[in-house]
Amino acid sequence: MLKLKKNIYIFLNNKIISCDTILPLLLETKSKNPSINIIFYCFSYQTYLFLKKNTLLIKGIEEIGYLKCLTRENTKNWHKYKIYRVFHLLKVFPTLLNITFNILFRNTYVIHFKALNFWPFIFLYYINKNNTIYSDSDSSGWSPSFFKADNTIHEREDPNKEFLMSSVPDFKGKAPRGKRVISFSPNWPILKHPALKDSQKFIISAPHKRSYWINYLKKNADYLIDRELNINNKQEFCVLLLGHIGKEVDGARYLKNENDWTTLVENILDIIHDVWPNIIILIKPHIITDMLVLKNILSTRQHINVKITYLHPALLAVKAKFFSAIIYSTAFQSVRNMNGITIEYTNQKEEYLKMANYKSIRPEYTSYFFNDDEEGFRDILKDLKNKPNNKLPLGINTDDSGLIKYLSS
Repeated sequence: MLKLKKNIYIFLNNKIISCDTILPLLLETKSKNPSINIIFYCFSYQTYLFLKKNTLLIKGIEEIGYLKCLTRENTKNWHKYKIYRVFHLLKVFPTLLNITFNILFRNTYVIHFKALNFWPFIFLYYINKNNTIYSDSDSSGWSPSFFKADNTIHEREDPNKEFLMSSVPDFKGKAPRGKRVISFSPNWPILKHPALKDSQKFIISAPHKRSYWINYLKKNADYLIDRELNINNKQEFCVLLLGHIGKEVDGARYLKNENDWTTLVENILDIIHDVWPNIIILIKPHIITDMLVLKNILSTRQHINVKITYLHPALLAVKAKFFSAIIYSTAFQSVRNMNGITIEYTNQKEEYLKMANYKSIRPEYTSYFFNDDEEGFRDILKDLKNKPNNKLPLGINTDDSGLIKYLSS
């Protein structure tokens, strides 16, 4: 009897981090079972385009499978009009029908980060409960202090704040769906949810620590950095990670001054160039970065050797001297897992500093933290200038959780 191929479908959320988290595990899975059919599904066209710009992520995806977008190209206001929603559903119906067919008649695993908690995709959970995997999207692991700071910074009140801070047993909102769960921390509060009580828990260390992923980065670093940026092994470079820049907005109110979102970026560029004039500064925009503001910043700094890049931070960490940012970035985790140096140079309000005990909100991934301390920042740059890069890690080969074996068998 002909043995049909196994399928793994991944429903990404609208943030790049979900792809960044799951891809290393699927690369390793595919290496153990090359016959597996893997498809990544995207709901946001903006996220889809941003993934296409990330040379490493799209290269990895296309080596093991495909990336498909379930959203119309022009999504602005389409959800407000029923007729547009009807057209959209008609457009994606063949894809949903194909997924349903494979679930019913083939061995199909579905990994999601929230998508199957909601209609209409919850239907896929109900017809494939045993093979539905609910995953944490952030491989850096659960941090109560980060959650608290993030909610305060973005001036929102998560309806599940008390549940997530482990003070009450009740969870509000859509229940997580999955007979199996991927977590990167045994302390992730969602593991305690009643809907996941009988689920199999795969608690695994960060995928970016795995030796297969680290070796994949080493293998591709020289070629991709040279091809994308025209930087050879003799040239030194650092990376400035951007998030929001420009005027202060909702969700960005924890710096002392409303213009700090721009001036801190300008200061970092000026200080690095002053201390280390020959180093190339790579700027990595975030999906939310206002590129017009960045263009204006760089227009007055044409004397600084700057390049824009969308390469993966972990790939750049193979060669970079250091990474800097004006706020903690989830990319810091990828960098630190490669033994890279991360520097947070910021100017935060007292209330937020106090909340994080006058440290970065994720000190385990932040090598140096300078708040309104230009002298300290300059001193560490001088120190790094005279030091070789840290040795790259060997990584983790074992998987006590059994996740890789489960996915590849």
